[in-house]
Amino acid sequence: MLDATGDGRWADVWSAAAEALLGRRDPGGLWTQRLYGETSRGLVVPHGLVGNVLALRDGRELLADESRERLVADTRAILERNVVVESELANWPMEADGSLQAADGEQRIQWDYGAPGIVTSAASDCIEARAAMPIVATWD
Repeated sequence: MLDATGDGRWADVWSAAAEALLGRRDPGGLWTQRLYGETSRGLVVPHGLVGNVLALRDGRELLADESRERLVADTRAILERNVVVESELANWPMEADGSLQAADGEQRIQWDYGAPGIVTSAASDCIEARAAMPIVATWD
């Protein structure tokens, strides 16, 4: 709305919402999701780290420098720690420190879970995928 209206009040609203979201991260830089009676610390776009980082990306110039720098550093570290590389191919589990195999024993590689969603959703501004991995978070 800030871009559409130019009204500075929207910057205040966005900043308050962003700080509230950042304040809900755990000490490891992740958010805990509570859905359908389940609790998880996801990495993926729909209910995890990358989805929340994407929500913050568009207003990143409104974040305090310290908050933005910590978010980038934490995101980089979490994704590097959780990437699974095999034969120069990379994938991520749905949850931090989790297995690539879902409960049904299958590996997820569709857009919303695993590498496709993490790389394509965040590559333009937040995460730059290099040819031989690992992932490097950049907001410069």
